[in-house]
Amino acid sequence: MMTVSQEMLKLYDRYVDWINGRVNFTVAEAVEFQRDFRALMVKVGLMELGVDNKGIDLMIQAAEPGSNVVIFNKEKLARIAARARDGGAS
Repeated sequence: MMTVSQEMLKLYDRYVDWINGRVNFTVAEAVEFQRDFRALMVKVGLMELGVDNKGIDLMIQAAEPGSNVVIFNKEKLARIAARARDGGAS
């Protein structure tokens, strides 16, 4: 997983290539760039508020169709921990 700084540098390099004419881009690529840029700005904003981006990334992965990432609420985690303490009985 890339750091926020690495993501920013990657987007910046892509943007510079476009505006300098080194790379031609399609409408689909421009839309993808816009989506990636907005997602990065959300991460930066959350960092300013002190929110851990790794948690946000996990939530995004859990929301994707077919994902094997599952997020449990506190109650579910407490039940799992209780079962583990009781030797699996519930």
